[in-house]
Amino acid sequence: AFSASVVQSGAYLLTDNLSWLLLYAGLVLCLGTWSVRGALGFGLVLLLAVLVRQPLLWLAGVAWAAAWLSPTQVRSGARLWATTLREKFRTRLWRTGLAIGVSLPAMGALWYFVSIWHGLTVPRFQGLHQALGYSTPVFVLANVGFSSLFFGASLWPVLRQVWSRARGLVLVAGASGAALGALQPSTMSFEAGRFSGLWTIGSLLPSVGHVSLFMFSLATVGGVALLGWLMMLGLRQRAILVVAILGFVAAQTMNHLTAQRYVEPFLLMLIPLGASRVVALVPPAGRRWLLVGPLLYVGFMLVVNAQAFRSSMTIESYPRDTAYVEGGPYVRPEDRASPQQP
Repeated sequence: AFSASVVQSGAYLLTDNLSWLLLYAGLVLCLGTWSVRGALGFGLVLLLAVLVRQPLLWLAGVAWAAAWLSPTQVRSGARLWATTLREKFRTRLWRTGLAIGVSLPAMGALWYFVSIWHGLTVPRFQGLHQALGYSTPVFVLANVGFSSLFFGASLWPVLRQVWSRARGLVLVAGASGAALGALQPSTMSFEAGRFSGLWTIGSLLPSVGHVSLFMFSLATVGGVALLGWLMMLGLRQRAILVVAILGFVAAQTMNHLTAQRYVEPFLLMLIPLGASRVVALVPPAGRRWLLVGPLLYVGFMLVVNAQAFRSSMTIESYPRDTAYVEGGPYVRPEDRASPQQP
């Protein structure tokens, strides 16, 4: 709630927070027990989400995976894949078909928008977002790494267990994050759509060619941290969230703008899912330390918000040549077209 991406969107009365709320509701329904009632509820949530933010149609794929991975009795370990996925095939097929069916209204809504816009976005923004954001994967991992630094007390017990049982998995996760950080451009660039948030911090620190050492380090940490967060969950929830993360990254990669506000709220939805399950692994005497990092994170966000509002411009201070003349909330009243004008 204290994220700058959330607070500022609320202050300026944007629809961003409504889309995040609908996305969160959809994920909660997918993570729960899949039933006819849940499927119908998800279909309504998905339709509303697409009406608010059309790219959120990727959430349908998460529902399809959740329907298939919704056994009557969830088994643990490798048996989930070896046995549970094959049992009651017809039931799984019916559930998945139901998930696809309730997704059709949202697909129809998107088709209607495309038919009247002649593209995936409104004509006003066509040409602004229609390019690949090649740095989206590294930016997502960097945000995971940065946020996870404040949840180190929650992550450490799980990562210690994973390291003792399968340290190779931890090394692969870190190496994967490092590879993304080294191969993808990670320096700040307005022309390439890389600005705000961590991009701004990275621009103040050293870089080597197109690689920001700050973003490279965070992506490496993010790879390990993401593994830790996923390992806190049950196998079914883990698989569903992997599908969700892949869908989210794929959708964001289609956007030229790789800004903080498009990534951070989604990750702040997922981290508490894991953090809430680590309490049982920490001795009672040490549980109070679990709150220290998150409270520091809240303080950091409050400072960011205060600085953003202090330096923000009012509509009167915007240069006239940068304002939209078609009309809208960001245009001075005297510059808006009157209703009588064609």
